[in-house]
Amino acid sequence: MRSLATPAGAFDPLTPNWARIHEYLTGGKSHFPPDRIAADRMKDILPTVATGLREQREFAERAVRHIISTEGVTQVLELGCGLPRSRNIHEIAAALTPDARTVYVSNDQMVLAHARALLAVDGLTTAVAGDLQAPQTALTDPAVRDLLDLDRPVIVLLVDVLHFTGDPAAIVADLSAELAPGSKLVLTHLCLDGLSPAAGKHLARVLADTDTPITPRPYRQIRALFSGLDLNEPGVIAVSQWRPDHELHHPTPQIIGGVGTWRGQP
Repeated sequence: MRSLATPAGAFDPLTPNWARIHEYLTGGKSHFPPDRIAADRMKDILPTVATGLREQREFAERAVRHIISTEGVTQVLELGCGLPRSRNIHEIAAALTPDARTVYVSNDQMVLAHARALLAVDGLTTAVAGDLQAPQTALTDPAVRDLLDLDRPVIVLLVDVLHFTGDPAAIVADLSAELAPGSKLVLTHLCLDGLSPAAGKHLARVLADTDTPITPRPYRQIRALFSGLDLNEPGVIAVSQWRPDHELHHPTPQIIGGVGTWRGQP
């Protein structure tokens, strides 16, 4: 477990780190032995975990494409971004509209170092330090304000992050107070209903030894995160079933997600 002397988000190769565990599970290269050990323990408990993580990222990509192509929102904010991938959100957005602007936010120093080196290269993309527990700190960052016009709608991605927080509803509420009407929330969460009680307990025990303990939540709590938003069809469902662009064979039910639209103040 991370030493109390090690600041949250600091680089620590001896403590399993979720961004690096995710890298290992999805075929990336930026990971260390403790990350691989934790990931293999996860696979023993939940054999479909790697598939679920890929489906989750594909959902985020489809959601961004759908929103940009159908509603014309061209600003993207990803809170709690992971390590850069072969397909990154800013590239997906830019392929649809050349003036797309993307901000990545993380409190993980390794993630930020990679993101700043590989992603923030075109003047329309940047990566900033920020705490997911207090999203307004990122929204007031001068670099974010320079790139995004918060008086206009923004696509906000909370993908693979809220199950690592204690109060996801408070995070969504804080964002609601800062964002323009018409902004879009793209959200995923590990669903307790899709796990056996034993698997849920074992998974939580494995990740308790990492720097990011996990809290699966029941469907009703995850659905309630969209309270005050207009929920886009087809609702909050298994991520692989949200507007799929290929035939589904064995969708994993443990990770669910949805897209909602902030209405603004009544």
